[in-house]
Amino acid sequence: MRPHTTAVMAAVVLSVAAVCTDPASRPSWSDLPAAVQRRLAAEGIDRSGLAAALERIEAETASRLRDGEWEALVYYALQSRRFTSLPSIEPALSAKAHHEQRAVPTNARARVEALAQIFSPATVADERLDYFTRLVADDPRVTPRGIAPVLIAEYQRVMRFLYEKEFVTPRETSGAATQARPALYQRRGHSTDTAVEAGYAVHQALGVIQSLNPAARVRRVLVIGPGLTLAPRTGFVEEIPPQSYQPYAVLDDMLSLGLTELAHARIDCVDISPRVVSYLERQRTAEDSPPLLLLSVVPDAPPAPFTPEYRMYFERWGRAVGTAVATPALPRRLADHLRRSMRLSPATRARVHATRANIVTERLDGPPYDLVIATNVLTYLDDVQVLLAVANVASLLAPGGHFVHNETRETLIEAADEVGLPTTHTRTVAFTQPSSNSTPLYDRIWIHRRRRG
Repeated sequence: MRPHTTAVMAAVVLSVAAVCTDPASRPSWSDLPAAVQRRLAAEGIDRSGLAAALERIEAETASRLRDGEWEALVYYALQSRRFTSLPSIEPALSAKAHHEQRAVPTNARARVEALAQIFSPATVADERLDYFTRLVADDPRVTPRGIAPVLIAEYQRVMRFLYEKEFVTPRETSGAATQARPALYQRRGHSTDTAVEAGYAVHQALGVIQSLNPAARVRRVLVIGPGLTLAPRTGFVEEIPPQSYQPYAVLDDMLSLGLTELAHARIDCVDISPRVVSYLERQRTAEDSPPLLLLSVVPDAPPAPFTPEYRMYFERWGRAVGTAVATPALPRRLADHLRRSMRLSPATRARVHATRANIVTERLDGPPYDLVIATNVLTYLDDVQVLLAVANVASLLAPGGHFVHNETRETLIEAADEVGLPTTHTRTVAFTQPSSNSTPLYDRIWIHRRRRG
């Protein structure tokens, strides 16, 4: 995008090196609330089995994190225009063709093999290719035969998941199918992808918190899984470098609503991906950083234009934490998408800290938080993992503090109430306007408040 966005910047943005000391420790049985102990026992986990369960979850998390990165590589292989002149392929359509042909489609194989040819130990002058080159080099499955066999196998794995998600589950209406939808994500690799839209429901939640308690002040915030764009299945725009939005969006909302002052605010982020942590820590300590380029994932056009409220949110995004700058040219296919560019102030970036930790298996040390946020994260967890995550969140919140998320599972809602985090508000947040020709894009947000005493 910018002249200095080269392999050097790629190494800064996408490094997988550890960047800070892990402040977390494993929870013991006695650390867990009695309600969570009872629910875990019903799942077959007791005091003697907790340590083994945590070890099992950690191993599974590492495997799913790897799967998620390879899934991104598959989507990059199908869509990128950087390494080949072959036409891009929409991943869902490729999944359908793979299912119908019972084989790797010719066009997908051609793109995969073209990508495999350009991988080498040498640094590549593209931030995503640079990261993927490192990912491939570190994978023990890659032999002297090359990357193509592994990448073909990963393509098939990802396409099976995508076909089930897009073409099987939506057609089914039984109760069993309803249960299958979240189960799909509980098996899926962990994705770090994010978008500007992810902050809108949290924006609404913060407005509700302020309206219910005009005197509320929020200084310490924990964002679980803040996300970092890499190569998503939908909304992939390789002209935009990898970026993270949510921590800065939350701080912007807090300042705009008068919930805090910049000098008193601290946004802590935890993520299982060292790539995400590295990006945020580099942002915090860099003398300067490229502007964030905000682009809506879907177009603002019929049959589902954005709501006036979302357009207002998008246009005001970042005013309290940065300065608007000129937006670079983007492909014509994105003409109907909302877009803005914001340069974050150094003072803003300095308020956002990140560390690598797993909210399911580790307990964070330090002072309590006024607000904990987890959006598009909890859906990847099974019921046991959700119970452990809720117990950890409860231990992190100050009395009167809030927990905001968008996971509608009854297990979470009930367990949260049992550990002292009753639901105070829930609402559906619409991004697009409904019409007879389309289903509106929406999210559901839940707000819990920590009981006092």
